[in-house]
Amino acid sequence: MLTAEVGTYMYEYQRDCTIESGADASLVASAEENHRIPDDGRLDTFAVCMLKKYNVLHKDGSVNQDVRSYTIFSDDIEEGRKREMCKNKTGRDVGETARKITNCLSK
Repeated sequence: MLTAEVGTYMYEYQRDCTIESGADASLVASAEENHRIPDDGRLDTFAVCMLKKYNVLHKDGSVNQDVRSYTIFSDDIEEGRKREMCKNKTGRDVGETARKITNCLSK
């Protein structure tokens, strides 16, 4: 189970990325509830921001290949294998790539 401190960090990241990306808060809440970012592109910038905060994406938008350095908080013992698989997801741009990686990690 994740600690309250981790929950606070996750909330702050989500709040900050909602503001930075200009995403509609109701869309973010729906994506969180459904554990999936819709494929319509409206939350791609939000996904990029979140993955940068978790060190999955570098500042330039490229995918960080060192999955051990990701700061994704999880109590899933299979997380390492999932990260290895998900880091290889790609899209036509950084936003689509971020969405695909986020959705893969959320499964």
